[in-house]
Amino acid sequence: MRFFSEIIRFSAVSLVFATGLGIGGAHAFDQKDSFFDTLRAQCGKAFLGRTKLDTANSPTYRDVDIILHVRDCNDTQIQMPMHVGENHSRTLIITKHDDGRLQLQHRHTHEDGSPDDLTLYGGFTKKNPKSSRQGDFHVGDYTRKLFIEHDIQRSLSNVWTISMGDKTATYELHRPTLDFVIEFDLSKIVTNPPKAW
Repeated sequence: MRFFSEIIRFSAVSLVFATGLGIGGAHAFDQKDSFFDTLRAQCGKAFLGRTKLDTANSPTYRDVDIILHVRDCNDTQIQMPMHVGENHSRTLIITKHDDGRLQLQHRHTHEDGSPDDLTLYGGFTKKNPKSSRQGDFHVGDYTRKLFIEHDIQRSLSNVWTISMGDKTATYELHRPTLDFVIEFDLSKIVTNPPKAW
């Protein structure tokens, strides 16, 4: 199953994390580093969530536990599997680049570990994000080509956003015809789920 298989066809996605760390920086580039470090500070933890809003009423995300696991972290990359019920095919990957940008990718794999046809799509922040608590990811060249090849041109305007708050972590997707929100309670740390496929 593709990662966010129903969602990829929409035009704007937000991934919102609330951690309460609020790390700031004196300069924009430092803020980018602080934003990455704020995510990395959660490494090793898994958080329970549920779909809070889905105007498309997708059965994939309806009435199912969703676990976000900040699993693999180093100085330049964070990998966060997102487990939807018993489906372990989805991983968010955030990479820090030397040019001051952060990259968000969505990796999809099948149960045998092979990659899905629609995988590693995502986008980049603009250079030197202004906030240590937020990054907006705009569709990159690889993703643009991938979306066109799969005839999902309406996703070319996708924007993914990661924002930092106090108590919750929320993955959001919005477009004129859709509102989609998964909310994670950061006070509900759960047992680490199985490794993603």
